Amino acid sequence: MFGCQTSETGLFVTQLADGIMGMSAHDATLPKQMYNKGKLEHNLFTLCFRRELSVSKQGVSAGVMTLGGIDTRLDSSPMVYAKNVASTGWYTVFVKNIFVRSNGGQSARADDELEQVVMKIPVDISSMNGGKGVIVDSGTTDTYLHKDLAKSFGEVWYEVTKRSYSNTGIKLSRDELLRLPTVLIQLRAYDEFPDPSIPPESTTGLVGPKLDPSSPHDVLLAIPATHYMEYSPSKDLYTSRLYFTESRGGVIGANAMQGHDVLFDWENGRVGFAESSCEFKEGENMIDPITGKVIDAGEVGENRNCVLGRPSLTYECRESVTVDDCLDDPNKNVAGFEKWTSVVLSSGTSSGMSCEDALMNNWAEEEKPEVSCDGSGLCFELRPCEVSCAEVMTGESGKAPLTPASPTEGGDICEDGLWGACDHTCEQSKIASTLMSDGLCHEVDELRQTRDCHIDACGRLDPCRVPFVVHAIIALRGGKAPLWNRRAEEVLADALAKTVDSEEADPGNEVLFGAGDVKVLLATSWYKSDLVGAEGVGEEDEEIGMKIVVEISIFNANAKFPEIVDVEQEEEEEEENMLSMEEEDADSNTTFLEKFEKVEGKVEEKVKKVVKELPHGHPLSTCEE
Repeated sequence: MFGCQTSETGLFVTQLADGIMGMSAHDATLPKQMYNKGKLEHNLFTLCFRRELSVSKQGVSAGVMTLGGIDTRLDSSPMVYAKNVASTGWYTVFVKNIFVRSNGGQSARADDELEQVVMKIPVDISSMNGGKGVIVDSGTTDTYLHKDLAKSFGEVWYEVTKRSYSNTGIKLSRDELLRLPTVLIQLRAYDEFPDPSIPPESTTGLVGPKLDPSSPHDVLLAIPATHYMEYSPSKDLYTSRLYFTESRGGVIGANAMQGHDVLFDWENGRVGFAESSCEFKEGENMIDPITGKVIDAGEVGENRNCVLGRPSLTYECRESVTVDDCLDDPNKNVAGFEKWTSVVLSSGTSSGMSCEDALMNNWAEEEKPEVSCDGSGLCFELRPCEVSCAEVMTGESGKAPLTPASPTEGGDICEDGLWGACDHTCEQSKIASTLMSDGLCHEVDELRQTRDCHIDACGRLDPCRVPFVVHAIIALRGGKAPLWNRRAEEVLADALAKTVDSEEADPGNEVLFGAGDVKVLLATSWYKSDLVGAEGVGEEDEEIGMKIVVEISIFNANAKFPEIVDVEQEEEEEEENMLSMEEEDADSNTTFLEKFEKVEGKVEEKVKKVVKELPHGHPLSTCEE
């Protein structure tokens, strides 16, 4: 698709967005073009907006857009469908009722029906849905309803909150915000004859027989105060972005879509709503929106491959053989192997390429080495090689001694002692290596380290191991976000853990978290407009430093990993214990390292086999009181 801009109005100069992409039913829109060209199987898409209480000129985390299907892994409630009453143009729904629920609540389903009273707002249906109708429009930031609702809505609002309703900023505590009313909008159902197997009284997102006995399968869209009240950090005020100004029709805007996975399905004439945090649930399957068939999670979603650092030479070919291998002929060459070590930078996802496969992917079929990963963030290759017996017996290669390469020769391309990814065993490792004059990175043995961690692959789906995750924003005045790097992240994580766990901060000296439990999510510029109470900030905002968003895993030190018992392994171990002395003698020519690697490989295969058969992949821990 190509476009030609003929004018510039300056509309977006002062807004967060610097442009807009049309997503209506017009043939020129991206989804329709992709569908027409056969790139999408279905003419539909979904938008999933994360909950964001405040906005910033520097941007926010928005959510997920899915083209041609529905990613049900995002959803915390079933997808329910409202009828799209328009034949062209915008996606348009039919509003039948507006309700206000006291004492808030984030979901369409009440937290406590005794404490949360639902009151109906009188609606003139013909005026409410007149003109262009009520459109669902992500391109409109706020929500606009019919002006005739203003008086009755204000009366109910005052009855519940003892405050007058307005669109001016007010000061609220977090608790006061959560107790503000939740607005509920009833939308005409897509199905004229709904599925009787779907119980409307217990399905989140449906009106149910209590609110509307005549149409219990209608959609009930919840707009909590955390969605319609916008927070300004610079003024420390909350402002309602729910307006009653329309003379005909209305707009359900982006703030009402927050916390929902919204389906725009022109193919079937419907708009779907599912409550959602808009975060992937890895390992779960998707549902085809048309056929209802299960799509294997391995075929879609985040197929992220394992990412490895540059391999470093851990020991050379002559270190893998012994003098005994050369006693019969000191002039021959003997087969050995080099051991190379790589740090796991990202373990990827279960549907992506494993770390072992990532290593093998670099080799031709006839050259593939033996590979393995230890579960603590390190992977190994055993590359076949040959070495002369003269070199084995003297310990000298006859070549010029190796010396470190100068920086101009690429001395900064080897592993630099930074921590790799946190693996499922809740350990991570780091190595350091030096580029030598032979052009290879040689590992410095004494600098290899492993430590405990509870981020990345560890604990994300195990609430016993990591029961709490804390997010914090650290502002550094004078800091320069473009200069931020991985080494700076590690310095920050180490300093933060030491500060929180210091004797001064915690007299009992209970370790809350370590450096391996801190993950830096984002480093960005910090502007004057971000300051609470900042005044006089014009169009040219002033950069005053940098902000760092960190995620801290609070782990349970008493969590226990389950014992994995493999009957086949026990039987094989018993059989191996019956090896005779003759078999051991026959194996005397095998070097110790070869024996060790053989045993190590068998153990690894067993662990992988057992883990693969577990329903959740890696075993979940058990909690202790």
